[in-house]
Amino acid sequence: MLVLFLSLRSIGFPHLPEHRVKLLRSDCKGVVRISCRRWAVLVATSLFIVYAQAVRAAYDISQSVIATGGGTSVNGVLAVTGTIAQPVVGASGNANYALSGGFWLGGAPTGEVNIKVNVAIAGSGSGAVASDPASITCPGTCSGTFSGVPSVTLVATPGNAASIFTGWLGACTGRGSCRITTAGTASVTAVFAPNSIYSSRLDIDENGSYDALTDGLLAIRYLFGLTGSALTAGAVGAGAALNDPLQVQQHLDDIKPLLDIDGNGQADALTDGLMLIRYLFGLRGDSLIGSTIGTGATRTTAAQIEGYIQSLLP
Repeated sequence: MLVLFLSLRSIGFPHLPEHRVKLLRSDCKGVVRISCRRWAVLVATSLFIVYAQAVRAAYDISQSVIATGGGTSVNGVLAVTGTIAQPVVGASGNANYALSGGFWLGGAPTGEVNIKVNVAIAGSGSGAVASDPASITCPGTCSGTFSGVPSVTLVATPGNAASIFTGWLGACTGRGSCRITTAGTASVTAVFAPNSIYSSRLDIDENGSYDALTDGLLAIRYLFGLTGSALTAGAVGAGAALNDPLQVQQHLDDIKPLLDIDGNGQADALTDGLMLIRYLFGLRGDSLIGSTIGTGATRTTAAQIEGYIQSLLP
């Protein structure tokens, strides 16, 4: 029993009172040796369980916040829930993460990813793009890497009252804020145009009307990559304010996000261009969208496509 007492002191009970030693010794007096040993094992086991529970309770945590350590976020704080030394307490979209002795081993918590964002600015208008979390302010800093974040949001802001944001191309679409949630590299282009160009939108030659064999043809030629006289020959309407190929091309550059008819982040001749010219020829329903919806489109029905194109015809 003295050995038991010394062992208990060595594992965390250094203040066991001396009178307990006498009790432990006296309790075995006159008892058959085998019974005394069993009693000693029972006492030792019970005390060790109490000790183990106390130690575990001391390290059981509801939440541990780990910042700026190995594998943690550069732009934020990683919060994990679990017990220190628990082998695996969660998983990210690409890799498991774990705690071992309270040290971060790598990876990102559930719902948090590593995202690299590249931003380009286009168009003849003025504007800037900023990110949340803060890292990108473009022009200036147009790329950023965000580690262990749930998402990255980009906001495009016109640079002056004479400019307007016409939309995103690439990883985002539309004219609202751009929210990126997928791990990896995302590239986006923000296009800014003068207010005067945006107001005419699909009246590409600016003659006050919308026609398949002028505006529609100019748009599909542009999306096929034609420039110069090959872009405009025989496709400029009577009374057009824009008849110079460079002027027409600049107009199309400025409204390019609007030509993403199916909303998949790309303006393509054989999908968006074809639907636009079909619409201007008067086709509707399945005849409008048949075999022309691009991969990853956010507008996929005839009603959605018709409504979107109509919004571009003020």
